[in-house]
Amino acid sequence: MIIFFNIKVNKIDLKIGFMSFMESNLYSKINKIKFSKELPLLILDADEVLLYFAIPFSKFLKRNGWKLKLSDYRLDNAIFKKNSNLLASNKEYRELINKFIEEETHRQPEAEHASEELKKIDKIAQIVILSNVPKNYENERMINLKDK
Repeated sequence: MIIFFNIKVNKIDLKIGFMSFMESNLYSKINKIKFSKELPLLILDADEVLLYFAIPFSKFLKRNGWKLKLSDYRLDNAIFKKNSNLLASNKEYRELINKFIEEETHRQPEAEHASEELKKIDKIAQIVILSNVPKNYENERMINLKDK
């Protein structure tokens, strides 16, 4: 499920969507969003589309004694102990993801030309940005996107 917020990014009005499984009235919030029937709708993911994720996450893991070996779009089978090459347990994987989100969400770097291109697209389409950060880090994600 997704919850949306309106924010302004570089003078562009955006609706930001957040994954939320805790929000009891989420469906009604989504239904209240008014989209124009006159403009196309572009839905983007924040990670690896507007903000870099893999590079900062890999650096974070190295600082914490782990390494990232991506073979597909899943992270649960891509985090290994740096020295022993052992796959992170489910508990370790979740702890590392949560620690990364807590420490790094507010400073993930912008993907090359992302805000510049959003300005162009905003003239011809409505933009929705999806994010999978937990609800308690929504504010950090919005601040990070606003600063771009």
